[in-house]
Amino acid sequence: MKKESRIINGKLIFFDLSTIVIIDSENFGIDLAFLLKDFLYKNNGKLANFDYQVDGFILKIDESFNKKLVWRKYTQTTLERINSFGVINFSTYARIIFESLNARLVNVELTSDSFEIYPDISEDTNGIYFCGDGNLCRVDRQTVERKCRINIEKSETCVFLIEGSSDFKCCKFSSLARVLLARLKENNMDAQRIGNCRCLGVN
Repeated sequence: MKKESRIINGKLIFFDLSTIVIIDSENFGIDLAFLLKDFLYKNNGKLANFDYQVDGFILKIDESFNKKLVWRKYTQTTLERINSFGVINFSTYARIIFESLNARLVNVELTSDSFEIYPDISEDTNGIYFCGDGNLCRVDRQTVERKCRINIEKSETCVFLIEGSSDFKCCKFSSLARVLLARLKENNMDAQRIGNCRCLGVN
């Protein structure tokens, strides 16, 4: 019997693992954090596999795998090997992937035994590179003005834009991003926009 699936398309907005929303084409917010938590809760203790890349993952329940999904309400969700050593921290990897996909158009496919998220490749996104400085990415002046929108209203400026001693940098893919997202969640920043740039690695 074919399993029922739910497909969600829209813009991902990520603050933390408890606050993940997808804004669909009708500007309706879908609580992805709830859907993910519900999936983990219902499949707690089952055998599963976790395949991931920097900008997407699939978590699939299957009795043929040798890792058990362990969901914990107030701490990290893990996949633990059966009868051998080895643990995959799902929560940590999921957070990194959601951070990478933040403000981008994504596709989510959800069934009773699988949860998959991946980027919409039709979206035009600005690619930036790590500059070797704490996972920061360097952005040129043209990008700062056109993409980061520094000379427009403050609320339109990207929250991840920071100014160094001699140039501008993007901290979307660094640990500093979590601090800024926490401030944004509390409405404690002048900048209000999360940019949809993607990281292309090291240049």
